Amino acid sequence: MPVKNDHQAARLGGRRRPGSEPKIEYGDQPRTTISDLIREGCDFTGVPVVAGILRCDQRTVRRRIADGVIPAVRIGAEYRIPVAWLAEQAGLAA
Repeated sequence: MPVKNDHQAARLGGRRRPGSEPKIEYGDQPRTTISDLIREGCDFTGVPVVAGILRCDQRTVRRRIADGVIPAVRIGAEYRIPVAWLAEQAGLAA
């Protein structure tokens, strides 16, 4: 069964598709691109990945979510941001 996002992976016991792990370039900030997310078929992504794409701090992303600037769905204690929104903001087709 293909896994479309981290939430589904958690539901399936933590199993992920091969190669779906975020790319780590420095520290704990993932260096995944929007194109990577679209290519992998992800519907949603987490705050660390969005912070890496936007090149800002995770706290900034969370503040923008709280302000309503960035749309997000809260699942438990974590937020998931639609990849389609990221692609739209970047002018890419999702």
